[in-house]
Amino acid sequence: MKNRIGKIISLLLSLMIIVTAITALPVSAQAAETDTQSVGASSGATGDCTWTLDNGVLTISGNGRMEDYNYFSDSKAPWGTDIIQVIISNGVTNVGAHAFNGCENLSCFTLADSVTTIGVSAFDGCSKLKSITIPAGVTKIVGNTVFSGCTGLESITVDKRNTVYDSRNDCNGIIDTSRNELIKACNTTVIPNSVTSIGGGAFSGCTKITSLTISDNITSIGDYAFFGCTGFSGITLPDSITIIGSYAFSRCTGLESITIPGSVTEIGYNAFSECTALSNVTICDGYEVIGVDMFSDCASLTSVTLPDSIIYICARAFYNCTELTEITIPDSVTGIENAVFYGCKGLTSLVIPEGVTLIGGYAFSDCDNLTLSLYKDSYAEAYAQYNGIPYVLVVPKTIIYGDVDGDGELKAKDRIYLTRHLANWTDYAEIDKDAADLNCDGRVGAKDRIILTRHLANWTDYKTLPKPD
Repeated sequence: MKNRIGKIISLLLSLMIIVTAITALPVSAQAAETDTQSVGASSGATGDCTWTLDNGVLTISGNGRMEDYNYFSDSKAPWGTDIIQVIISNGVTNVGAHAFNGCENLSCFTLADSVTTIGVSAFDGCSKLKSITIPAGVTKIVGNTVFSGCTGLESITVDKRNTVYDSRNDCNGIIDTSRNELIKACNTTVIPNSVTSIGGGAFSGCTKITSLTISDNITSIGDYAFFGCTGFSGITLPDSITIIGSYAFSRCTGLESITIPGSVTEIGYNAFSECTALSNVTICDGYEVIGVDMFSDCASLTSVTLPDSIIYICARAFYNCTELTEITIPDSVTGIENAVFYGCKGLTSLVIPEGVTLIGGYAFSDCDNLTLSLYKDSYAEAYAQYNGIPYVLVVPKTIIYGDVDGDGELKAKDRIYLTRHLANWTDYAEIDKDAADLNCDGRVGAKDRIILTRHLANWTDYKTLPKPD
């Protein structure tokens, strides 16, 4: 009996071993197949092509397209990020999106002439990459983040046979030939005079640039164009500039001062945000709207000069500018949006023009030392009362028309001051523009000088001076 029971137990154990072996076989095979395609594997397929990784050197071979990947999802490139060199062999027609995103140790790559397209963010974050050569066959560089975060770049070359892109004058940059737009620069780029626009992200992350000349042929600066360029302390914008994109100079932490020319008609949001060394801003006459977050978190900003052309200040324009002590809101301003001066602890006084008809929520919150100067029965006075903001009433100014120098008398000196003002002299005292606007058209011009001249000459057949307010 015991012998029989022993045989049964032996049989059961044998069956268990066989079942376990059969079950394990396909799993092992599947695992082996998966390993060749997983991150960190040594070979596999990518789109129409194949790849091999050997001692940090990645080679893409075959005929056709690579697969597109996404660094920020589960569909990352299968070769991982621990590569030092990339070779794209002849026959491959594109570099896939995000193919080498985050490969911080990648120091060089070679593209065959068969490559026609470089996908979005293909080399994003390759901080050790020193040089780029764009072959003759490339006709499409997708987006403005292909080489974003390549902070070590020192040399950029485009094959002279390329008909879509160029690096004219050995500029160390990539230029869209038909548009004359600089689309990618590096720490040693010199902008050719023939370039008319600086593309989005062109200089982004070029931390070693300490100075740069922008020619008066440049008309636009794209989004993120100089984002994070921490090396330069100042930059001169020519009068040809009409557009400054969003985040164009954001996080330029070495930038100390900026003058925005009157030619500028459009500035995107956050254009100068987080420029922590920026202390002085001058906006020339002609520009009309201070954009959203334009100077937010500029912790060193102390003085801002706004022209009479400004009509509106958008949300958070000066948010958290804790050192701001001097700013004059022009009488032309009609609206101040949400949180414009939130956290401006350095402000002690601020005059809100009588014509302001909109003030957003939290516009003056966390301004612990601020007392507003307001006009009686104005919208701003009602706002201050409702929100419990300290204020005093403005004593209305008495205008003596023709008293250009503000000394209380009308005499030949006023005519001299007005003449010099119209001739754009700089070495004389400022005039009282309200007193100089003798025809009450809202601006000071040659007609005002004629009226003053005739008044001082005691003419009788001319338009008389306005009566004092």
